[in-house]
Amino acid sequence: MEDPLTRLFSLSEDIGGRFKNRSKRISRGTLFVKLALLALGGLAAGASQFFLIPEGEVFGVWNSVGVIGAALVFLGALYLAATDEDASDDLESARSAISTAYELYAQLDDLEIYFDEMERAKELYFAMKTMAQTLESWLTQERRGTEDELVQALVESAARSLRIALGFQVADHWTICIYKATPTDADARTMLTCVGHDRSVMCELKDARPWPDGVGIPGVAFASGREVVIPNLFAPGVSDIFHVNENVEARETDKSRYSSAAAVPILVEPHKTPWGVVVATSSCTDHFHNNEKPGLHTIDAVRALAAMIALAFSANSAISCKTGPENGGSEPKKTPEKP
Repeated sequence: MEDPLTRLFSLSEDIGGRFKNRSKRISRGTLFVKLALLALGGLAAGASQFFLIPEGEVFGVWNSVGVIGAALVFLGALYLAATDEDASDDLESARSAISTAYELYAQLDDLEIYFDEMERAKELYFAMKTMAQTLESWLTQERRGTEDELVQALVESAARSLRIALGFQVADHWTICIYKATPTDADARTMLTCVGHDRSVMCELKDARPWPDGVGIPGVAFASGREVVIPNLFAPGVSDIFHVNENVEARETDKSRYSSAAAVPILVEPHKTPWGVVVATSSCTDHFHNNEKPGLHTIDAVRALAAMIALAFSANSAISCKTGPENGGSEPKKTPEKP
């Protein structure tokens, strides 16, 4: 397939050459006709009118000059008529070129999107591969840490690739957070606590806000057991659903840092209630969306991270059941089931 830029350049050269050649032909022909035929012929024909035919002659010299001048004018008129080309073909070619140029520009836009998706897909593959290697190393340790430590180890090992796969830019504010569901003793309500994260503006895990079951994006995703995708948190009606309340601390930076978000529950078999939720946010509106067009979307990286964490917990629990805590295994976390 011919390169679009090469094709566009070729069309541009072709159109320019057509109009340039036509202009030169018309210019040369018009100059010749005006000087050699029309001007001289008209001058000769006009001058002959002032000379009389000598007595005794039927047709004088100046009569001949007048006839020749008239003939030159006639030939000049014929030449102009013959060289007066119809420009419709050239104009149609130009219109066709413009239409083709628009198509090529559209293809270039598609190519840019394609290359961007290819880059993000490559980084998502690297992220999954890196986390798989981290998990493998984790499972071979004699004494493994807690699930919270496993989560943070997975995120830290693939942080760079995850950022690219999610389409985050350096100038944006963004977060990647993993929340664990923990029942509270006070009102038997489940709280979602951040146990692993990566952020454009880092903070301590203890400073990350917890979310009650059913409150905010993490709480709604956990309570429903379904994905939550918010293209624009400031769209009419959206902020009323995913707002903070008296149970969650509101911060001054919320509006400038959180414009779009996606949350995916972490489902660990055989539990029906999610272990927790993976949440990614961006300061750019429409960064996450429910676009059904084919291709790799930013939400896909969130899904992949949630699936990897669920796989890690399943593998860790299986190893723990075989080895037992006394041999270095960790007790599998019991997911709080809904009544």
